[in-house]
Amino acid sequence: IADHHISLYKEFYAWNKPKEFTHYDSLGRNQGLSQHWREDGTRKDSAVFKDDEYVEIREYFDNGILRQHEWYKAPMILDSAVYYAPDGKNKSVVANGNGEVLMFSEDRKHIFGMKIENGKTLWTRPVEDAQKK
Repeated sequence: IADHHISLYKEFYAWNKPKEFTHYDSLGRNQGLSQHWREDGTRKDSAVFKDDEYVEIREYFDNGILRQHEWYKAPMILDSAVYYAPDGKNKSVVANGNGEVLMFSEDRKHIFGMKIENGKTLWTRPVEDAQKK
């Protein structure tokens, strides 16, 4: 039986501010928690991996508020998700791999509509410029 030791890779910005912490197994696969931060210290994203495949992903707006939270049931097959508006309250949902949702850009300036069917994105279209509201 092969040894699948888990190692932690750490990368930093200047002044020892964290940029990325990622766990890898002895085969070089993402395994467990991976996290990224922006230079200003706000969290950019975090993901949980099993054998180099996504299990769960969280992405954050540039102001640190949760932007999206996705769960996967198989490699790149989305099972469920919640996409948040920049105020953190309004949201759209994917359930059982299906849904039409609104997703805001990380910088909160643009809105996209997405159609997800059977865990796959069928299309993504710009909706409007969020700054025009």
